[in-house]
Amino acid sequence: MKRCNHARASKAIRAFLLAGVIGIALSRDASAHLGGHTGYASISIDRQQVRYSLQLSAISLPAALADQMKLGQPGLLPDLKPLIAVMGKQIKLTNDGRACEAGPGFVIPPPPDVTSITLVVDFVCADPVSELTIRDDMFDVLGDDHHTLARVEWPGGSAQFAFQADAREAKFQIAKAESPARGAGSFFSLGVAHILTGYDHLLFLLALVVRGGNIWSLLKIITAFTLAHSITLALAVLNVVVLPERLVEATIALSIAYVAAENLFMRHTVSHRWAVAFVFGLMHGFGFSSVLRELGLPKEGLAWCLLNFNLGVEAGQAIAVIAAVPLLIWLRRYRWEPRAAAVMSVVVLVVGLALFVDRVFLTGAASASSSALPCFAACRGRGGRRNALGSAGRSERSTWSAIMLKRTTIAVLVAVAAGGGWWATAADQQKQAESSTARSDILPLEQILQRAKAQYPGRVTETELERKRGRYVYEIDVVSDDGVKKELKYDAKTGELISAKVEDNDDDDK
Repeated sequence: MKRCNHARASKAIRAFLLAGVIGIALSRDASAHLGGHTGYASISIDRQQVRYSLQLSAISLPAALADQMKLGQPGLLPDLKPLIAVMGKQIKLTNDGRACEAGPGFVIPPPPDVTSITLVVDFVCADPVSELTIRDDMFDVLGDDHHTLARVEWPGGSAQFAFQADAREAKFQIAKAESPARGAGSFFSLGVAHILTGYDHLLFLLALVVRGGNIWSLLKIITAFTLAHSITLALAVLNVVVLPERLVEATIALSIAYVAAENLFMRHTVSHRWAVAFVFGLMHGFGFSSVLRELGLPKEGLAWCLLNFNLGVEAGQAIAVIAAVPLLIWLRRYRWEPRAAAVMSVVVLVVGLALFVDRVFLTGAASASSSALPCFAACRGRGGRRNALGSAGRSERSTWSAIMLKRTTIAVLVAVAAGGGWWATAADQQKQAESSTARSDILPLEQILQRAKAQYPGRVTETELERKRGRYVYEIDVVSDDGVKKELKYDAKTGELISAKVEDNDDDDK
């Protein structure tokens, strides 16, 4: 039976290790906080004209489109006409039900160290815009995990909306001032997606709860994390406290590694885990804020967007915890649960360290690819555009080099984690074998019972074999004919009486 249990434990450990490795392999390099990629749209309305500016990260483009645009190909200038054509085809504007006509479009050259691409298409409507409907089908090209955060401005008003694969259309009343809450509801689903597809936040939550504890302990941990990131999310979005993005990202990665290390090397972690969740939750809040801060929301709609986004984050967090806790409770039914928790912590530790190394040492070019700093100064000069696009091409190639270096680093660390997991399993098997060898020369219980009855006549009520201070000990409870209960301890290998304690007066004799 013990061999069978041990075999199941080994298989379970390998399954958890494999799941961790697959999770790392499937994680996206370009976006740790939001699944897929995020684009930023600035839409300005002036009577019959609507200027639609869309900023995309170069690495968010599908491979086929990138090849068609000659991105990252040595000696060739990027050709952005295919992307402009896609934008004109996939984005539709209507005014009072009548389609607005799209112009030819152009590109705003990015700074030399930024590989994001800003596309501009001017739409002309038949009449002054009064009820604008925007249909965004870029997801058909960029994928369902793409998001576009849009800000619409017109004389006397503004609004914002989060376009997603399941929320492709938005309508804005231009003739009258929009309610500050207009479009804010779309940020709720954005908040849900933000945490459910943000593997670093999910890994941090997993590391927090994997060591278990009772329901009250888990409730304190989740409450502390929620309160902390809600505070800093609001402070950052309101520009009260703003920290450098690189510092925030590196600290979030370090928090994952630290909590996982606590799980491995500290015994009593549950008692203070809520404080750890609060301290690191403050930094995770700054990470959450990056999406809203990049959009540059107007003050009149900021509170509603912030509230909806934060509620979405809490809802996504609740979904993740509700899904994880029953699994952790189920694992506690088995003896190998501590080993499974340890292996999961090893995988989380390696991922955290890989992210930390990436964000501290390898983010130089890669972070530029996901930079969403606004770039609205038009530059239509032919020579200037060619020079800027050439710089973008060179920066694009360095971006892909950084990504390949990142993937190689993570692959090496994953291999280390896999080797560590297998080593832990082998060490556990050796320990089990040594334990079996050590128990092989233990005297039979019947022999010890005969000796105990000869020395202390009476009725045996309980027997137990335990290992204390490196040796096996038989504990035997005997009740004599006159009702006196004694607790006897015998060396399981030699049969020598260690102690005989009377329950009534606690006197020891030998």
